[in-house]
Amino acid sequence: MGNSFELPPQLTSPQKNARRAGRVRCQWTHCNLGEVLDISSTGMRVLCKRRPAAEVGSALAAVIDGLDGPVDVAGKVIWKKKVGLFRWQIGVEFGDLLPASRKGLALLARASLANDTIAVQDFTRKSA
Repeated sequence: MGNSFELPPQLTSPQKNARRAGRVRCQWTHCNLGEVLDISSTGMRVLCKRRPAAEVGSALAAVIDGLDGPVDVAGKVIWKKKVGLFRWQIGVEFGDLLPASRKGLALLARASLANDTIAVQDFTRKSA
């Protein structure tokens, strides 16, 4: 007969991706909960050095160290899991953000896209 091929199976189903907005990985970004690993317009993933007091579904307020100063955000804990001996990750979904908070998050996301470049420049400057 003719040449035929079989398509490989899909590794992930589109229905399993619950993200509504793209995420930006962060470096050297901290908040009062811990280190911000990635952030989007709808939420963030945070690495905590101890078990978070907030339970899944509970509301919380966080202050992110932004480029132009602190960015206040409010949201709720969507999930949390233990990832090490004294390390936890939590997923935070933002609630209604103020325009100033949205602007601070946008600046943080833009800067995070070039974090590796900033790190090299800072390292060179300090060692000179």
